[in-house]
Amino acid sequence: MRISPRPGLIWGSLAFYCLLVFIASAMSSVPSELNRLPDYVLHAIEYFLMGLLAHIAFRQRPLSYGPIMAGLMAVIFCLAFAATDEFHQYFVKGRDASFRDIGADVVGAALAQAIIFTFRRIRSTRARRKY
Repeated sequence: MRISPRPGLIWGSLAFYCLLVFIASAMSSVPSELNRLPDYVLHAIEYFLMGLLAHIAFRQRPLSYGPIMAGLMAVIFCLAFAATDEFHQYFVKGRDASFRDIGADVVGAALAQAIIFTFRRIRSTRARRKY
């Protein structure tokens, strides 16, 4: 993955997404359109996207981690954010905190890393076959 000439844009995107998650967590109820999916699926999707953004951010300056460390840091970041998000929800009327939600969040973030690593492996295998 190339390092972006605009790491501030990448980190800013992650911060903005985290802000959106925080705002959604402050709502006393989930919009009815989203109630069609089980709660754990919504959590996994939400943190899948955060995991992708976090991985990309940890690959950028100033940290510039390698792909494995970036993946690990992305999952740790998502776990920490999920824990603080559930703590926040504990104080929101109509919401509750759940370790099950944190588990779904981590699964979503880890799934994002698995997909990134799979695509990297496919891409590197194809590149080796060309030569």
